[in-house]
Amino acid sequence: MVSHNTSDESFWLDIREELRRSDAEIFPDDSFIPDEVTHYTSFAGLKGIIEKLEMWCTDLRDVDDKRECDYGMDVIRSVIKTKSVPEQFRRAVLCQRSLFGAKDQFTYFISCFCSSGHEESCMWDRYAEHDAGFAIVFDAKMLFAGTDGGNAYAFVPVIYDEAIQVDKTTRVVDRAIQIQRERRLSARELERYWSEEVEFSLLVCGLRFKAPCWQYQREVRIAVAESNSLNRFIHADKMRVAVRFERPAIIRIVPGPKNAGTDTTEQIRDVLNRAGYEGDLPIL
Repeated sequence: MVSHNTSDESFWLDIREELRRSDAEIFPDDSFIPDEVTHYTSFAGLKGIIEKLEMWCTDLRDVDDKRECDYGMDVIRSVIKTKSVPEQFRRAVLCQRSLFGAKDQFTYFISCFCSSGHEESCMWDRYAEHDAGFAIVFDAKMLFAGTDGGNAYAFVPVIYDEAIQVDKTTRVVDRAIQIQRERRLSARELERYWSEEVEFSLLVCGLRFKAPCWQYQREVRIAVAESNSLNRFIHADKMRVAVRFERPAIIRIVPGPKNAGTDTTEQIRDVLNRAGYEGDLPIL
């Protein structure tokens, strides 16, 4: 093995950056983000989003899919079982109760958008007051631009196809093994490499996966990692954080099937005008 000065953090920073570059090649998020995404909500939710220019993200522990993260860990386990990774890391992964501590030792906050448009009847029924709410259509490219390279938040499409999930995870692990061999890491270095650096790549990988049964949502999500700087608050018995966006990101408002009519249009237009939107923002 080659001797490295592993007390020098620049050594680990270099490895970390190499892994992140590889992750970006495996998950080129901007190329999979559609032109538009839709958020379904009530009138109160619509009013708050428009007036405050912010989306509320919900603690992963409070979302509808109770297997959020757990499913991603299942995929990772299935891949790790087949790969030549250090035995200590393999055992740790196979014994994990959660996605490397997500929802257990720490959490993420997410806000969800549908990428299929406002024709999804199940989304209207489930998230927009049983067809009596509203859909806010956003310019997805603007939301992606607002991530500030991931410093503000992540904006990523969810992957539902099991074959693609396994392929992406396999590529993450294979690239990690390749870097390990190229760097000729020692046994001591391997422990930190896999338990910290590679584990983070797999964590981010698993957070993108949901079970195929949720395919109808066609979700693109804002995700924010837990940190001491976040301003948490409780709404409807769920922990939330707020993420701001630029005013032009909203491109139209769609009333629900049970909420169409002149009175509704005038009500929304009044909210938009008070919030400083131009009068030509479409209400369809």
